[in-house]
Amino acid sequence: MAVIASMIETCGLSYKVLVEIQRVDIGVGFDAGLSIVIIAIVLVRLTRNLTPR
Repeated sequence: MAVIASMIETCGLSYKVLVEIQRVDIGVGFDAGLSIVIIAIVLVRLTRNLTPR
């Protein structure tokens, strides 16, 4: 999912994932993709606490 998100023309981590996978530098691409996933998990947990129950 992080790789698909990187194909949208943006800058930052998603662009780094796309460029490094195109260069076949899987290690750097994996690190950037993993950091996108970690940021997404943190945002979900933060926003989950903001919704009223």
